Amino acid sequence: MNKLLSAEYQIIEGAFQQLMWMEQKKFTQLLSAHDLTVPQFLVLTLIQQRGTGCPIGALADAMFQSYPTMTGIVDRMKLAGLVEREDDPRDRRKVVVKLTRAGRALLDRAQNTRRERMMRALARFSARDRRELVRLLQMYLDTFEKETE
Repeated sequence: MNKLLSAEYQIIEGAFQQLMWMEQKKFTQLLSAHDLTVPQFLVLTLIQQRGTGCPIGALADAMFQSYPTMTGIVDRMKLAGLVEREDDPRDRRKVVVKLTRAGRALLDRAQNTRRERMMRALARFSARDRRELVRLLQMYLDTFEKETE
């Protein structure tokens, strides 16, 4: 690999690492302002995506957590009034976790705060630059998706 190409890779790699670090730090702060942890936010998001509720086992699998760890997270969220647990009508041995009205409202507020922050940052880009950024990011993501197939 020539030196110019190597320098480009180092710059890109450094930029991605810095972006990921800054975003994780800011996202954690943003969630903290809403009295949420990252795992709690992810649980709320996963349940919302399912629409009708989500078994604890499916939440644990999606978040790469053990069943007991996920049960603890869900129990704390239930105490905070963010989720409720119900027996699965199709299989009473299973428990389904659903969003409460308060959980849905909190998730909406957190997502909107995050979205507004991103929109403020992207407002500094021209429409053409935003389209180009989307195109390049999609190309980059497509490359990784093909590697995992």
